[in-house]
Amino acid sequence: MLIGTAQTDITPEPGCELSGFAARVQPSTGILDRLFARALYLEGGDRLQAVDRLAWIHCDLIGFDRGLAQSIRAGVGERLGLDPSRVVLSATHTHSGPCTMRLIEAGRFDEPYAGWLAPRLVELAADASQEPEFCRMREIAEPVELAFNR
Repeated sequence: MLIGTAQTDITPEPGCELSGFAARVQPSTGILDRLFARALYLEGGDRLQAVDRLAWIHCDLIGFDRGLAQSIRAGVGERLGLDPSRVVLSATHTHSGPCTMRLIEAGRFDEPYAGWLAPRLVELAADASQEPEFCRMREIAEPVELAFNR
C-alpha cells in the first residue's frame, strides 16, 4: 500500500464569528491554539486493487456545510482524478473555530472563510498524493469498555 500525508494551518484571523455555541455572541478575540487540516492519501494494497485510491481530509472545524463539502470533494476528485465518493471529509467538531456549517443561533456561515478554505483543502490533498511511500497496514480489534453510547 502507498500512503501520503500533508497538513496545513487553517486558522482564521481573530474577529471571525465562532460556531456551535448559542450563548456566545462575540467574535473570536485571539488565538490560543492553531487550527489544522490534515490529509491522508491511500493507494492500492493487499486487499485493494492497484487502482483503488482514497483521499481523506480531517479539519479542526465544527463540520462542513453540505455545499462546502460537495465543493471540496468535487475539487479534490477533479484534481486527483478520483470519484468524489472516494474523498472523505471529517472534523474534530470544535466549537472554537469559524462557522463552516449553517446552524440555527450558533454562528452565521462564514462565506469568505469557506471560499478561502475549499481551494486550500484541494491543494492539501494534492500535496498528500505527490510522493506516497510504501507502508504495511495491520488491523487490530480489541473491545474497549471506557464509555457507552446513550
